[in-house]
Amino acid sequence: EADIFHQALLEGNTATEVSLTVLDTISFFTQCFKTQLLNNDGHNPLMKKVFDIHLAFLKNGQSEVSLKHVFASLRAFISKFPSAFFKGRGHIYR
Repeated sequence: EADIFHQALLEGNTATEVSLTVLDTISFFTQCFKTQLLNNDGHNPLMKKVFDIHLAFLKNGQSEVSLKHVFASLRAFISKFPSAFFKGRGHIYR
């Protein structure tokens, strides 16, 4: 029984590390490709894909630690690209 608990703990920690790595990669990507993400006031397929990754984290079950980082990453993403969310065409991200 201790082995099962240890295995579950190991898998949970690994899943959390993977999600944090993906969020770090998204953050780095948005820093490097800010100009491309801002094309057409943020209404482009690249911006939609990055936003869809954030939404996928919210749709799929995550650990509490992961969810805290997902919300922080989403908040930083929206504050970095407000024109994509608060101006222009709102129907793209529905």
